[in-house]
Amino acid sequence: MNMATAQTAIDLLVELDRLGVSVTLKGGRISLQPASRVPGDLLAVVRERKADLLALLADPRRRWREQAAALVSAVADQAHREDLQHLFDEREAIASVDGGLDDDHAGQLAYQELAAQVGTTEQGGAA
Repeated sequence: MNMATAQTAIDLLVELDRLGVSVTLKGGRISLQPASRVPGDLLAVVRERKADLLALLADPRRRWREQAAALVSAVADQAHREDLQHLFDEREAIASVDGGLDDDHAGQLAYQELAAQVGTTEQGGAA
């Protein structure tokens, strides 16, 4: 079994995000945009994990929280992981409560900011 086959649905969502692929639920189907960025082996894993992905996409709050937790778990420093998780939680709450966004948009906005912070950290910058 190759590494791609062992990926969880959350791992897939994190990887697809890193590739710049938007994963949404449209009419009960998974939409990958742009699909041209998804390598064939990864697309096969998406098909294998379809049921799990559909369940996550149908529950956007769970999806973004679990996706954020997976991204944060890759950070080596425990204190920094806690700070990043707090950043996500705070941004999600602000977008939802103050911004009036639905769970999907609030979570996506918070995740994008988190991903940018994790990317800055991985490049050796400060978060």
